[in-house]
Amino acid sequence: MSLKLKKMNIKTIDNTVLIPRQPDGKSFVLTANNILNVFKGPTPVSSERLKLVQENFEERQYIKLRGYERILFGTGIIAQIENGTHIQMNGLEGITQRKGLMTIQSPSLINCNCREELAVLLVNTNQYLATIEKGEELVNCIIITPETVFVQEVSKLLGDA
Repeated sequence: MSLKLKKMNIKTIDNTVLIPRQPDGKSFVLTANNILNVFKGPTPVSSERLKLVQENFEERQYIKLRGYERILFGTGIIAQIENGTHIQMNGLEGITQRKGLMTIQSPSLINCNCREELAVLLVNTNQYLATIEKGEELVNCIIITPETVFVQEVSKLLGDA
């Protein structure tokens, strides 16, 4: 049996460092590198306000999310993966438990058509301020190759009496 090795090319921007999670290269971490957008309720903030928030994040190296505020973080990573391979993004438990933040799209799948910077949308799920530092780990990414499975309906499952 021969095993075809799939590959994924990673391009980093703005001096981002790729953080591998496992030595075999099948998972890595995405960090808060920049701010792509800020949302107040269902709408993005004005371009002037966004620019100010982005400049403050770069200067201070952190941002405080207000209660129920959403921020789309850029990760500084652009991935190019082969057809049939996906990246599964999963929120990190520490972000949720320690800070009351939730990654909106977790878990999510990124397929071979993605050619943009990978982004993570965080929401502060409570009324208190939560701080995200530049470079802080946001999500764990696992490289997966889904298998094709045939689904069939049966009247009994294996092991049923």
